[in-house]
Amino acid sequence: MSNLDPGRRAKFWLAAVVALSLLAPGCFFGPRAHGVDMAAMNALPQDEMAKRFPGGNHIYRRGYQRKGGALVARSDSDFISVTPGGVSFSTGPTDFGFREARGLYVGSHHDDYEEGVVIIDDLLYRVSRYTKRDATDKNFHIDAVFAAHDNHRQIESMSLATHEQHVRDYLAAQVIAAAEREAKQPAVVVAAPVEAPAAPDRWALSEAGQARLERVRTSILLSVEASASGPDADVHINVSALLRDGSTMDIDSSEKVYRLAFFDKAFHGKTSMMVEVWLKDDPTIRVEQEFAYSFDNPQTFECQGAVGLTGADFDHARGMYYHGQPGRNGPDITVEIMATGETTADGEQILRYRVERAVGPSFECARDENAVFVTSATAKVHIGSHGGKGGWGVPRMDGDGTNGGRGGDGGTITAIVDPSVKRYNLSHAAKGGAGGNPSDPEKANVGTAGSRGRTGADGRFEERRATVEIP
Repeated sequence: MSNLDPGRRAKFWLAAVVALSLLAPGCFFGPRAHGVDMAAMNALPQDEMAKRFPGGNHIYRRGYQRKGGALVARSDSDFISVTPGGVSFSTGPTDFGFREARGLYVGSHHDDYEEGVVIIDDLLYRVSRYTKRDATDKNFHIDAVFAAHDNHRQIESMSLATHEQHVRDYLAAQVIAAAEREAKQPAVVVAAPVEAPAAPDRWALSEAGQARLERVRTSILLSVEASASGPDADVHINVSALLRDGSTMDIDSSEKVYRLAFFDKAFHGKTSMMVEVWLKDDPTIRVEQEFAYSFDNPQTFECQGAVGLTGADFDHARGMYYHGQPGRNGPDITVEIMATGETTADGEQILRYRVERAVGPSFECARDENAVFVTSATAKVHIGSHGGKGGWGVPRMDGDGTNGGRGGDGGTITAIVDPSVKRYNLSHAAKGGAGGNPSDPEKANVGTAGSRGRTGADGRFEERRATVEIP
């Protein structure tokens, strides 16, 4: 440049100054990032930003994650659902709900930080160490960045430090905007406290009920009927009262009048109970009678294998499955049955059952615990162990379709019955799980549509006679 004449040298420096001034933040056009007016962006709330992203559960082919002091492109994909009210990921932490006062979507909370999502322009940031006290705290940092419509150049056009400064500026602006909105709200006038109405009297009676209670109090003789399915079951009582005027009245233990007029007590034995009822106003008006338990104690135990993982889930190598995975099998269940040596009032054997199953996370049961119970030979006991449904497939990155997962198999139900048992009433079911849905065939490349997973095999029932001892 030393060879240039003075006139040309002056023109060169003038051009350089103009070029640098155009690149400097804040000059001529205000602060800008990748061609975007950041001042205008900072004024937009998150629900407006969210509208820039595809609706529903959308696949993002590649994101950028923090590594050291830079953002590095990832090779895998994520399914992300973006709505004005929340953001969810196919990998955890999954759900982020909007918090207006802090200007971002918030997910997992920890003692000293929280994980969140911030949307600015067409970029979605997963952030952490965002403290609850200060939106610009130095502990804040970006964990990952995704671009709407997979516009990766928009991510690559800025350094990690620039991305983080933009997010800090945006959050600070949103916190101020939220405070200003709150300040503009009309003052809330707090009314003088009003005494809450008294809680209704649970024993209050209607006029007809009060008249009925007064009549019961003239009882001169009582008779009683009572029932219960076993020593630990609720007792139901019905009293028939002879009144002073010669009329009779039936009063059920479920009525308010019964609880206001009578005291009762039940003494439980192995196969029967002694029930005593007396009039509160005159304890000499009482009745006592023994009643056998019905042992009509039906029971249900149902288990089902877990639903298979979906194609959007990740394998051990952190790659997506794409194909739906098999549903889990139902657990094997063993039912032991023995006679107690006692019988019901109508001569049926009283049986003792023990139900045992495996323990593990691959299935769910309506009742968590194994069980021992007593019931009559005629009471119905149902056992079920079904396979889980197969997982659904998702399209591959090249557009090819994938299959749904196979359904899990039903479990094996085994009944071991003591020779002393004359009969029992056990029903059982062990259906295979339904196959999972394939990826959307209408969106698959021609000739690559996947198929629904096969239904799992039904389980089986086995019965054998052998000595059973259940404490």
